[in-house]
Formats: sequence, C-alpha cells, structure tokens
Amino acid sequence: MTTTAIGHAKINLSLDIGAVGARGLHDVRTILQPLELGVRVTVSKGDRAEVWWDGRQHDGAAAAAHSALLQLCRYARRSPATLAIAARVIDQFEIAGGIGASSAVVGPLLRATCAFLGLSYDLTTLERLAGEVASDAAFGVRGRTCLAEGYGDSLTPLPAMPPTGVVLVEPSLRYLGADKTRKAYRLRDQSPAPSAAATDRILDVFDQRDWRRLAPLLANDFEPLLFTRFPALAEAAELLRRNGCFVAHLAGSGPCVYGLCDLGDEEVIAAAINHRGLRAVATRTVSA
Repeated sequence: MTTTAIGHAKINLSLDIGAVGARGLHDVRTILQPLELGVRVTVSKGDRAEVWWDGRQHDGAAAAAHSALLQLCRYARRSPATLAIAARVIDQFEIAGGIGASSAVVGPLLRATCAFLGLSYDLTTLERLAGEVASDAAFGVRGRTCLAEGYGDSLTPLPAMPPTGVVLVEPSLRYLGADKTRKAYRLRDQSPAPSAAATDRILDVFDQRDWRRLAPLLANDFEPLLFTRFPALAEAAELLRRNGCFVAHLAGSGPCVYGLCDLGDEEVIAAAINHRGLRAVATRTVSA
C-alpha cells in the first residue's frame, strides 16, 4: 500500500511586511498563488521514518521534512521510532528561491503520511502543524489560492483565478546565502520603508478573476530594497517584460523573479530568456 500527495510552488501576488511580532517574526499579509511546478510525495511502509529524494534536493528541504514528521509524532503522541514509513519525494522544481521549494514538501508529506497511517486529522490541524515548520509551509497543505496573514500560517481561501502562463527566472548572482529570508527581513529592518499595502487593493478586485486587472496592483515590499541592492533582479524583471510578460516581480524573498503572461506564451518566453544565458522555467498557475 502506498499513498501519494502533491505539493505546489507558489508566488506572492502581494507581500505586505509589518512589525515584528511576539515570536520574533514579522507579521505579513500576502496573497499566495499556486503553480503547476512542485513535488510529489509517495509514502509506503519502511523500517523507520525515512525521506529520500528523486531529483534535486533544495537547501532546507530535508530539515523541513524531518521537522514535519516530528511535529506529527508529537501531535499524535507517538515516538518517532515507531514511525515506520518510507517517503519518496519526486522534486519537480527546476528553479528555486522565493517560490517555496524547500518547504513545499511539508504539506504533501503530512497529508500522505496521515493517509498511510490512517490518521484522520483535518486539514486545519495539518496547516497548524505545517506552520510550526516554516512560515509558508501551511500553504502547501491545501495548495490553493489564499490570503496568508500573521506569520504566513493564518490562511483564508480565495476564489480560484483562471490559469495563466508563468515564467520563472533565476538570475546569476551572489545572493544572500544561507538563511536568505531572515537576512532579507534584517536588511529591510535596517532600511525601513512604508509597506506598499497592496493586499487590500488586490482583494478589492479579486473576484473579477482578471489577471490583466490585477497586474498593476501586484507588489512585494522586499522588491525596492533588493532590486536596488542586486540590480540583476531588476534586470531579470525588465527582461521578462520585454519578452512578453505583462507584469514581473520578485518571488518572495528572491532571488527568483516571476513574470505573468498570456496562457500559451510561457514556453516561448522562457526559451528566449534561456537563449540569453539565464535560467528560465515555464509553468502555469493552478486554478485551485
């Protein structure tokens, strides 16, 4: 017997950064949009709790998977030594950096493990457990368009948007290194600026389900600082726009930059950018 679950990459359509809260983390308001890019987790019987990767293993992914299983064991009041499962992760991320590559395994791993063990925990419970692992891991439990608040672990489902093309670009540059998200927040704290407060403006028109209507409203509070500090990020966004994307922004805390385009144009745009020597991947949004 095996059980399988799928996890999705994400982009932030908005990222409003607030003050540091009681847990020492920043409060955020962000709209998360799932992508077709992601991971597939298959759980079967094993001798002990073991997670192995078929494909690229992103920085922090193994630690996130291990932490997720520990959280599940604590909640289920069972010893990790009795968790006799083998989880195989097929990683379809061809690119990483701001799209949830390291934490995307958490949600599907929890869902597949619970199904395999016959643990009937609801998705809200699994979101709470995932949120203890990483701020954006709770999103991966359902993998649907949502408003994330607090530390990114308080989720409100939003209407599904129609599918549209997405091109992800990973610029070639020396970025922030290990623990990049924490460093990005630290940099912003050192150069405080008002939030763009894009989330509410996007929500006001979200039910129109029109990407072209949303495009001028998208914003990421990290972007002004990081585009200035790392000009290659701004250059990647401009390259996406010049090659046919109708909007381009920093993905999360970077270094990936995403562009939205008309459905069916993503492969052509990605090929044009790859031809220029940059890494570009074509994918699509998920209507969920």
